[in-house]
Amino acid sequence: IIFRLSIKRLGTGADFSIEAKQEPIQEIMKKIEHQTGMTFSYDPSILKGISRITFKSDNQSISECLTRLFQKLPLSYQINGTHIILKKRPRSVTISGFVRDKATTEYLIGASVYDFAHKGTATNNHGFFSLTLPVGVVRLETSYIGYGRFSHTFQPLER
Repeated sequence: IIFRLSIKRLGTGADFSIEAKQEPIQEIMKKIEHQTGMTFSYDPSILKGISRITFKSDNQSISECLTRLFQKLPLSYQINGTHIILKKRPRSVTISGFVRDKATTEYLIGASVYDFAHKGTATNNHGFFSLTLPVGVVRLETSYIGYGRFSHTFQPLER
């Protein structure tokens, strides 16, 4: 185990360095708490299944360090004063496909595809679209100049 940490100044703006080789996330978090004076707040069940981590951060702020630490994990964080609140990242599904004219099968470039509750996109030069949305019932609607609107509801999407 290799660990190096140096503090330049106190508070959430402090730059520090950390290096850990194959350590549990809990150990890395304890070291960050010890050196910064900040406290992690979380439900321990959200850390289940997270394997050991190799991580290195040189002269970065706490925000930069945490963003890098959690970017590939199913966790998100929020800093509130001296507390770092961890939450499970919401699950999502990606819906992708093509928008075509029913009669001619021509791909429609620039067609709008959107979910009323969340967000939308436009098809690319090949009529293709891709949307990443939260798990649950999704109602997609498509529209294109000169065409009627079309909608389709996907029942609770799981994956």
